[in-house]
Amino acid sequence: MTDRDDARRMLAAAAADLKALGNMLDEERFEDSIFGFHAQQTAEKALKAWLSLRGRAYPKTQGPAGGQVHDRALGSTFRCAVPPKRTRVGSHGHCFR
Repeated sequence: MTDRDDARRMLAAAAADLKALGNMLDEERFEDSIFGFHAQQTAEKALKAWLSLRGRAYPKTQGPAGGQVHDRALGSTFRCAVPPKRTRVGSHGHCFR
């Protein structure tokens, strides 16, 4: 599979998660943790598509770095954003809306 094919696959997966999020806006029907999981998955898959288009390898699973990705060309480390203090974080690290 080429980098471009992988990027397309990851963007399609991100789009599916984003579509699921759009159908989960009713807080009475969906738990915050489920919503947060799909939000995180959407962002992660979009980032992996971007890395793939740049020809960068990315971890297939999250390792001890906690999902951090370091881009040597940019000299930057990308990681999950720290939630504001008023946001609750669940047992799996999911942010609640």
